[in-house]
Amino acid sequence: LVKYTQPLFVKSEDPDSRRKIAEKIRERVTSGKDFEQLLLFPEGGCGNRKALLQFKLGGFAPGVPVQPVFIRYKNELDTCTWSWEGPGALKQLWLTLTQFSIRCELEFLPVYRPSEYERENPRIFADNVRSFVSCWTETPMSCFTVDDARFLKMAKDSFLPPTAALVKLLRLRKSIGRHHIDLSDELLELKGKRKYFEKMRGNVKHMAFYLGLERCPEVLKDFYRTLDQHETNSLDVRVYDAGLYLLRTDLKVREKLKRAFRVFGTENAPAEHLETILLYWKGVPTLKAFSKLDKFDPEELHSS
Repeated sequence: LVKYTQPLFVKSEDPDSRRKIAEKIRERVTSGKDFEQLLLFPEGGCGNRKALLQFKLGGFAPGVPVQPVFIRYKNELDTCTWSWEGPGALKQLWLTLTQFSIRCELEFLPVYRPSEYERENPRIFADNVRSFVSCWTETPMSCFTVDDARFLKMAKDSFLPPTAALVKLLRLRKSIGRHHIDLSDELLELKGKRKYFEKMRGNVKHMAFYLGLERCPEVLKDFYRTLDQHETNSLDVRVYDAGLYLLRTDLKVREKLKRAFRVFGTENAPAEHLETILLYWKGVPTLKAFSKLDKFDPEELHSS
């Protein structure tokens, strides 16, 4: 029955499978052949329905119009929400089957037609569609992707605050093969590199050069976007080093925060550096959002 609908099967953990599916999606929507409309779930997985996760690019790379559809489950007892933490799939299925009925509402939003710039930039296209859906349905947006789930668990298991910035850092270190490197050793290596690194601020390519990733700067984009809260396209490369200090589990909270500040080269950190620490440790994007700044205390930052 599933095969009758002409589905595209993808193995999410296999990059080659994802690439082939992206090519097939492009072929279907641009070939002019008599295919049915292609149904995609842009988040790429399940969330808790409290916010929109980041959209994946597969459905936006072809640069053709899309029609968002928003699904609402109206039952008082929610048995349809299934995320990385909580009951397993079988239990959720059993609880759903015990309901007398499942009320589901589909809202078809207006067709979104991409601009020329969006057609050339799938990431912008996907983000703008997500913003459109968010505004239309009054649903907040999240910095997380469905792929961040296991790194959220990793942060939780390490007694770290599950903020987007720290999760993106954990994921970045995994993707570039540095998750096995001792944090102290990596910090020592970067400290030596900073002595000969004249310009500390720059775009994502500049940070890639600092981290020795100049051949694949795209691996940094998600992390960079999360830290670049003011969208200036100019970050201090030491935000990476500061994050490494905050990942350390061998230091007390006050000490790791102090060292994270010091990595910027000053005891009295300017507002931008303080915002970086707050973003990492509390998920607070700006100083204005931190109402208790005049009572700043590392131990208070550690509390949830």
